[in-house]
Amino acid sequence: MPNRLPKTTRWLAVFLVVLLAAACSNRSQPEATARAGPLPPDLQQMLGDVATLREISPPPTLKVQFVSRSQVPSLVKRLLTDDDHGWFARTTTLYRLLGHLGKDQDYESVYLNFTGTDVLGLYSPVDHQLWVVHDGTSTDLGDLGPQEKQTLAHELVHALQDYHFNLDAIDRSVVDDLDADLTSTCVIEGDAVTYASVYADRFLSAPIARRFVLVGFTTATANTPTSISRELYFPYQDGAAWIQGVNEKRGSAGVDALLTQLPKNTAYVLHPERLDAGWQPATVALPDLAAAIGGGWKRDSGGTFGEFELRNYLQLHIAGGTAASVAAGWDGDHYDVYVDGSQSVAAFRIQFSDAGHADDFVAAQR
Repeated sequence: MPNRLPKTTRWLAVFLVVLLAAACSNRSQPEATARAGPLPPDLQQMLGDVATLREISPPPTLKVQFVSRSQVPSLVKRLLTDDDHGWFARTTTLYRLLGHLGKDQDYESVYLNFTGTDVLGLYSPVDHQLWVVHDGTSTDLGDLGPQEKQTLAHELVHALQDYHFNLDAIDRSVVDDLDADLTSTCVIEGDAVTYASVYADRFLSAPIARRFVLVGFTTATANTPTSISRELYFPYQDGAAWIQGVNEKRGSAGVDALLTQLPKNTAYVLHPERLDAGWQPATVALPDLAAAIGGGWKRDSGGTFGEFELRNYLQLHIAGGTAASVAAGWDGDHYDVYVDGSQSVAAFRIQFSDAGHADDFVAAQR
C-alpha cells in the first residue's frame, strides 16, 4: 500500500496490492476464508509459471488464503506491528505540518480506510503468506476471474522477491528515510506489476484494462486525501513504468540488480536516464536544532524528502505541471521533525541543480 506505507505498507507502506513487510511480532493469525497451508496443484503450477516468467526459482513453501472484502480492514490491522504504528504516527506529524492531513486526520486511519475499499491482495514477508480478496464462495483457481488471477500473480511475484531478496531486510534498511522507502516500494511493486502483466498476456485470455492492471486497485476512495492517493499510486504507476523500462533494456537480471542494490531516490524513478548516467544526489545536512528551539523539544523523524515528495507537497497549492517542473530541479535535501508534546516543527534544507531552479522553488513556495 503506502508504501512507506509501513511496509507496512510499507509496505504499509506497503500498501496496494499491498505489500506488508514488518518486523516480527507476536500476533494472532488473521481470520480468512478457505485454504491455507501447502499449495494445491493448480496454485503450485501457477507459482511455477510466474517464477518461470520472472526467471527465478519459486520458494519451497508458501501459504495462500482468500479473504472477503469485509475482512480486509481487520486483517490489515492484525498484521500491523508496533513499529508500523510508530511509523504512521511520525508520518502523521510530518504530513499535518505539510498540509497533506488535517489536524483531525491521521495517516493510519486514512490508510486503513483505503485498504478496506481498494486493496485486491496483500503479501506478508513476516508470515510468508499471501491473501487475495475474493467475495465468491469458491476458492478454486479455475473459478477465479481474470482480475483475481492477475492479482494473485502480482502477489506471487512478491513471494518470489521475498524468498530471494528478503523483503523484511529491505524494509529495515529504508524505513527511516522517506525517499529511500518510497523508491524501494517502486522497485518492489513495479516488478510485481510488470510480471503480473506478463503473466496475464501469456496465460489469461480475457483482456484486462491496462489502467487497472498498472494500478492494481479499484477506484480511489473519496475519503483518501488527493495527495495521499498520489503517493499510494506512485509505485504502481510511475514505479511500474520505470521497472518495465528496466526490464525491457536489461531483462529480469536488471530488476534483480535493483533489488540487490536499491536506488535511494525517487529522482531515479522520475528520470530513468539518471540510473545509467551515474547521477548521484548531493549530500545535504542540517545541524541538530533541538537545543536551539528550546527545552523539551526532541527529534522525532527525519531523512531525505526527495523529488516526488517535494512535487507532491507543491501540488497541494499549485498546478501539477508547474509542481513537477519546479521539483525536477531537486538535487538533494535533508529534513528533520521535532516535537514537544502536541507541538511540532519541521526544518528542510533543499539543494537544486542550479540557481534558476532554486529561484523557481522559492517563487512556488511563496
